[in-house]
Amino acid sequence: LEAATAKNAGYRVGATAKVLTEAGLVEVTVVGIQELEASMMGASLVFIDSAWAEELYGLTGMVYSIAVAGQAGVSQQALVDSVNAALPGDSQAQAITGQQFRQEAKDAIAGILGFVNSFLLIFAAIALFVGAFIIANTFAMTVRERMGEYALLRAMGASPRQVFALVVVQAAIVGVIGALLGLLGGIGLMEVIRLVMDRMGSPLTGSMVPTVGTAATAIVVGVLVTVVGAALPARRAATVAPVEVMREREGASSKGLGLRTAIGAVVLGAGVGLVVAGCWNVDKPHAAWVGYGAVGVVLGALLVSPALVSAITWLLAWPFMGLKPMGRFARGNVGRNPRRSATTGSALMIGVALVSASSVFAATMDRSLGDVLNSMFKADVVVEDAVTYSGVPQELEDALRALPEVGHMSSVYYALAYTQIDGEAQAAPVVALDCDAFGVEFVAEVEQGSWDICETGGLAAPAKIARDNGWELGDTVTVESDFGAVTAQIGAIYPFQFTGEALAGGPAVVQQLLDDPSSARPLFMMIKAAGGVPVDRLEAAVAAVVAPYVVYAVETQEELVKSRSDQVKSMLNMLYALLALSVVIAVLGIINTLALSLIERTREVGLLRAVGLSRGQLRLTIIIESVLIALFGTLTGVVVGAGLAATLPRLLADQGLSLLAIPWGTLASMLVLATVVGVGAALWPAGRAAKKPVLEAIQAA
Repeated sequence: LEAATAKNAGYRVGATAKVLTEAGLVEVTVVGIQELEASMMGASLVFIDSAWAEELYGLTGMVYSIAVAGQAGVSQQALVDSVNAALPGDSQAQAITGQQFRQEAKDAIAGILGFVNSFLLIFAAIALFVGAFIIANTFAMTVRERMGEYALLRAMGASPRQVFALVVVQAAIVGVIGALLGLLGGIGLMEVIRLVMDRMGSPLTGSMVPTVGTAATAIVVGVLVTVVGAALPARRAATVAPVEVMREREGASSKGLGLRTAIGAVVLGAGVGLVVAGCWNVDKPHAAWVGYGAVGVVLGALLVSPALVSAITWLLAWPFMGLKPMGRFARGNVGRNPRRSATTGSALMIGVALVSASSVFAATMDRSLGDVLNSMFKADVVVEDAVTYSGVPQELEDALRALPEVGHMSSVYYALAYTQIDGEAQAAPVVALDCDAFGVEFVAEVEQGSWDICETGGLAAPAKIARDNGWELGDTVTVESDFGAVTAQIGAIYPFQFTGEALAGGPAVVQQLLDDPSSARPLFMMIKAAGGVPVDRLEAAVAAVVAPYVVYAVETQEELVKSRSDQVKSMLNMLYALLALSVVIAVLGIINTLALSLIERTREVGLLRAVGLSRGQLRLTIIIESVLIALFGTLTGVVVGAGLAATLPRLLADQGLSLLAIPWGTLASMLVLATVVGVGAALWPAGRAAKKPVLEAIQAA
């Protein structure tokens, strides 16, 4: 046994263990424990001698690979040339260098994990985009606060370029500091992940220190995002006229929204139009149109949000109007500077829109998958290999068939099939079943033909696969798969199509048509109870037989649907965790904006306190203001995200997502969470403002 495997299983040399092999359960003796330098990442490795391997896998003198070590002074390439020259002329084997072998293995792993990098980079971009909103808002407020200083600089002879450079250099310094802190935080977080993985038995042995290129990229990106976020406020500071020092700094905060709102309305309308046109196109939905339309909807919503913030927060403030005068003060503060309030809420809107869209997607997939499973599979109990996916051994299959509680049982085989679609070979799962399973455990409505495919041909095709290949009922087709070449006549065309491990997304064939049925092992068994036998009794009997095999799951029809639903949810957990980061960043933005806005309003706060507003009332006013901003961002995010995700059943109907499900409870909980977020975000700024002495606040410039 590999060392980690032995440790996790509690075995020592000399112990007796059971190993699940091609022949079934075999009792063995542990004769050695092998230490390996690399981490197995939780995998279990069992080493067996070559004679037993030949017996188990039918190798009869054949091996998968040969490792060759050269003598001292012989280069890898010279050794490869020598070995290749010694191979028989008709051999398909080829010698490669150890370096090439390791590089190919690394490339293969990188290809498998490539989507993870893309996935993380997408969310890094989202986090940076949300962060840019906060940076722009922060610099806009600080520039407005110091507008008198910039006006004096201009009056003293500073050029617009010099003032612009002053603000941009400040932003660059902030960006460098922030990027360095982020880089150090990332390294620290990776160390935490390393400790967690060690505790889980999957140690990470690679270096956690980022390369110079990665570190440089992180710093450059951080500085660029900060500088870009500060560019517009810097331009405003550079173009201020010297006479501006004599004006009220708050004066033009809400002016100039007409052009922005008009452009936003056009972009929003164009985005909605593209989404509708892409979903309800005459021939078939256009995913690209929907994607471009979604971008337009988000950008349009961001552009029009300042024009909407006053009206929406006016409605949202209604429950707080009974708290006089705090509710009225808070509502007025939000509407006084719609740009600032909208920008603060928009950072939260982006994160909430993504969370809402993901929630609708998960609920739609869950409902659609459950509908397909319940309507297509009619087994009382299912036995599946839920760990190794290597199939059910013959001895277990025979033991299950011998149970008196079993009335009917069908084996289900999965393989990868290759069909010609649009002139190219494309892969799709193919499912093979026993002949008598069709119409009993495997049931679905048919568009053409019938489920008597044992008599009519032996192959059933999903409607989408048939359309893509130009197949018609009665056509004789050949499907290349891991089972071999299966040539059969199409006896049924059915509408269901669901990609992924839950269901086969390709043709269904009769198991008896396989080239060598004895060599294929079913991935799961569908069992119906004998007459008069309740399902719970059948499940208990099957579970007792399966228990010694450890890796096989026994599930009823309801449990099967739930387990597939749980798989969908577990896949989305990482998505939700990453999306939560953007929400956290947005919350920090609310805290930041409130703190800066209170600095701007220091004198106003002092006057309110002087005329009788208590510290508690001031805190409550600021909390209500924060809650209104959080509710505005959350509400607009829910509408945008859920609205776009509602197009999925039309867009992905051919992939099985045919039934729209709106998780109203989840969406409503986001509004409740927004209230909590608003309260939490306001605690520190509100406490800080309430503690400021009244006379000191009144004397502020």
